[in-house]
Amino acid sequence: MKDEYLEISNDVMLKMVLKSKEFRNSVAFAHGVQLRNLETFKGTCSYPKRYRVSEEMIQTAKAIKSRATKKTLKQNKNNLLWVGMGWHKAESGGNVGNCRIQTVLKNNDGKKIFVEFGSGHSFDKSDKKNYLNCDYCFIVEEKGNDYQEKETHYNYLNLEKSTRNKKIEFTSENILNYVNKELNCSFKKMFVDNFDIYLEKNQTICESINA
Repeated sequence: MKDEYLEISNDVMLKMVLKSKEFRNSVAFAHGVQLRNLETFKGTCSYPKRYRVSEEMIQTAKAIKSRATKKTLKQNKNNLLWVGMGWHKAESGGNVGNCRIQTVLKNNDGKKIFVEFGSGHSFDKSDKKNYLNCDYCFIVEEKGNDYQEKETHYNYLNLEKSTRNKKIEFTSENILNYVNKELNCSFKKMFVDNFDIYLEKNQTICESINA
């Protein structure tokens, strides 16, 4: 049924949360639901089944996610760490693990830089490769500037325009090398996280090893 939300016990929910980060997040960020009979409750935005969840379940999932967030940030402090912003199963993501990625990094000069890359296609229909597009790149100011205010902070080093013509294939190796070269970084590894971390205001999530 369209309005059906299944009920589960705390024990079953916990097992499902520990097994799947995607489901964990759907519980942690459960939304309000109002059925056609006007009944209201919190439910998951999960597929193929949706579930009713209690406030206790939500808080448990949030606590588990919080621990995972701290662990991921700690383990990848000096890796080129990205937040997956698109669909992690998209074919256009290739070996990167997502077709749209964001980060706020600190480079070797100590500059905080917001970067967003996406996967794009060539105008040549016979070319089936996916290429690197820089959607945003700008310096994050320290004085309380919200990096989402992109109107006055954009196109650092002209990356937003230059990547369109370079036809750099969208792969983990190419992205790592490109960031190191163009943004003066010394990252040895790259990691894309799709479930544990989100970019908070002015939050640096990774630092070049020479920063």
